[in-house]
Amino acid sequence: LTIFLLMISQSELKSIIKACLDHDARAQRKIFDMTSEKINQTCKRYSADPEEVRDLFQETYIKVFKYLDQYDVSKGELNAWVYRIAKNCILTHFKSKKIQYVELDQYELEEKGHIHEDLDLIHHDEILKEIQKMPDGYRIILNLFVFEHLSHQEIADTVGKARTTVSNLLRLLSLAD
Repeated sequence: LTIFLLMISQSELKSIIKACLDHDARAQRKIFDMTSEKINQTCKRYSADPEEVRDLFQETYIKVFKYLDQYDVSKGELNAWVYRIAKNCILTHFKSKKIQYVELDQYELEEKGHIHEDLDLIHHDEILKEIQKMPDGYRIILNLFVFEHLSHQEIADTVGKARTTVSNLLRLLSLAD
């Protein structure tokens, strides 16, 4: 599906977007098919609850189609624009949940805190399962640090916690700088 996105020209994408804005279900399906795999994986990385994943995914696409008229083909890739909407939906959702940053059991940290020597040998699904086992607060901070490449201060600003709290949580996960 991502390959399809790379193979279409700007004029073809503009045409698909225009059809979407005219409420053409086939064109909307094309946009969905071009972007949904990455968005689904992103939602799964942030939440272990299948219903919550479904809600975040749905909220993302409601906003994508609501604001599609604001997307400018010449200013960036559609996947990146949709991903930014998904990330904003996810972060807004978790901010409203008032996440509690519970203490991790020391045994869990010793058991799971090691880094695999050859990350290429670990299958994507295995990594996702381990991320989903984490408490919400840790999972969000891990995602922001590892996948969004935010600094400790940027993460602190995003989640509304002190930088030292974020640094300590990442240190517990063996990811501190």
